[in-house]
Amino acid sequence: MTPAGFGALCARHPAVPAARTCSRCGNFMCDECSDLGQQTQCPSCRELAGTGTFPFSRNDFDFGRVWAFCYERFRVEWAMLSVCVLILFAVSMAVGIFGAAFRGIATAIVGEASPNDPVRMGLVAGLGAVFQQVVQGAVQGVVQMGLYRVAVDVLQGKKADTTRLFSQVSKVGRFLAQYLIQLVLIGGPVLVLLGGLALVGYRMADSSSLDDFMRHGLLKVLPLFVLAVVILFLPLIYVSLGVSLASHELMYSDCSATEALSRSWKMVNGFRLPTFGFGFMAGLVTMAGVFACCVGVIPASALAQLLMCGLFLSLRNGSGLPPVSDP
Repeated sequence: MTPAGFGALCARHPAVPAARTCSRCGNFMCDECSDLGQQTQCPSCRELAGTGTFPFSRNDFDFGRVWAFCYERFRVEWAMLSVCVLILFAVSMAVGIFGAAFRGIATAIVGEASPNDPVRMGLVAGLGAVFQQVVQGAVQGVVQMGLYRVAVDVLQGKKADTTRLFSQVSKVGRFLAQYLIQLVLIGGPVLVLLGGLALVGYRMADSSSLDDFMRHGLLKVLPLFVLAVVILFLPLIYVSLGVSLASHELMYSDCSATEALSRSWKMVNGFRLPTFGFGFMAGLVTMAGVFACCVGVIPASALAQLLMCGLFLSLRNGSGLPPVSDP
């Protein structure tokens, strides 16, 4: 017979009937405390052990406790986490240099062939920027997911292993698909807006020269641009927050790109404000590292990644998504 059959109540939530007992201390716990049966130990034992499990769930977390837990794990593994961030920075820089060089060469070739055709030059520059973002995003994103994997390992009580940075290479296709979908969802409206306003400005310019377009055409559409940005800002933030944990889910589970986006939306649903707050605080932590003689940005970025992964695990636990074994 289950504990609830005896009328037992949860030790952490005294008003809620118990559904099972903790395998470590024997205390009664409800479905919330066991993350709908995904955890065999109560939250107190998980917090005490600090290994193998993450102690928070979407119905039982707050910034203060998640921050304290992440900071404690950071203190233990800060050196190797910093090495992982340094490797990510190096990869990003190398790919960025390659992409910028390709874009510059393509723009220069078109500029020599059509020096007085601003529309064509703008189109080539735009396509070059998109190509740069796709290539850079794919390479950087796969390594970024590797950093998420290391951060999750640390939050689950394991050592920070630099080889895990490249554990997500096999998912490059799925990440690229997810990345392109996000690019269309978020960047698509912005590109359409910029392209439309640039075309209007070109038509309103006094001549077809690039110089006149830059001096007069853009100034004439500037008020329209500001108005469009104001209108699009809140919807884009809403969508961005909804898919912000897609890469984390793709790293954590063996799902498709569209499923990762769908699961992220489900996890963040009802928690957009906390998600924004965690992201804002992670940004402040990173900025604090920049101000600490710039060198501090490396460990600060590692701590920020731990914090966001802590949010991810908190929102995933108890969400009803299928549990996963260690990928």
